[in-house]
Amino acid sequence: MSAVAFNAATGAEIWHQWLGHQVCSSALYVDDPSGAKVYQGCDSYSITCFNATSGMPLSLYVTDCQVYSSPAIYDSKIYVGSADTKVYCFDDTPVEPTSIFAESNKGAEMWSNETIVIKGQLSGTTIGKVWSDLTTEVDVDSPVQPGLPNATVLLSFTKPDMTSVNLTTTTDNQGFFTVSYNPDGVGSWGWVAYYNGEEKPWITYASAYGEWNPVSVTSPTASGENPPPPEGGLPMEYVYVAVAVIVIVLVAIGVYMFLKRK
Repeated sequence: MSAVAFNAATGAEIWHQWLGHQVCSSALYVDDPSGAKVYQGCDSYSITCFNATSGMPLSLYVTDCQVYSSPAIYDSKIYVGSADTKVYCFDDTPVEPTSIFAESNKGAEMWSNETIVIKGQLSGTTIGKVWSDLTTEVDVDSPVQPGLPNATVLLSFTKPDMTSVNLTTTTDNQGFFTVSYNPDGVGSWGWVAYYNGEEKPWITYASAYGEWNPVSVTSPTASGENPPPPEGGLPMEYVYVAVAVIVIVLVAIGVYMFLKRK
């Protein structure tokens, strides 16, 4: 027997494909983003996936006995039972590896009254292709690492007492993200950026972890040094010199006026 596709309006045959001597199950049509497909089981111990437009067989899976049951779809997966007493589950979504890069504006040391700003990018690692709008695969001429847009990135800060503060942010259209944080104590801190991964109907993005970054947070008063000036401000040494100069000038003017009156 064959799997046959007909024109619903005219009844004319579009294509047919031989399956086996007996076909007891119904066909399953799936409107896949990568192309419509039809799944069909038969007595040849197999379930076959066809291109719904042309009838061209795309893949075939052999079980240990006849496949009499009709395939079913749930949560982007195909389920089908076989006479070998097993139920099979098929997931046709490709898995895309990801990578994450992040760096801070403070490095390994900072004052406790400063803000640490972490910037980075979450990217796919597919070479030679780009997922446009996360649905359409577009071939390109040169290797690329496309950024993942609208993805949730987590920044975990570990305090000196080993408790954690977790912050989340969303990537922009090119996969870039920014997070700011003010440590609330001195000691040995650390932070790491990571992505939990995400499963979509057309693709699954794998999780990714960045490097562990230790940060020593020091109190300016405890170190006996002046904290760095705010952005755009003057160092305190310059302020002290300016005040001393003004005092000297005022004293000189006072002495001059006193001598002149004498």
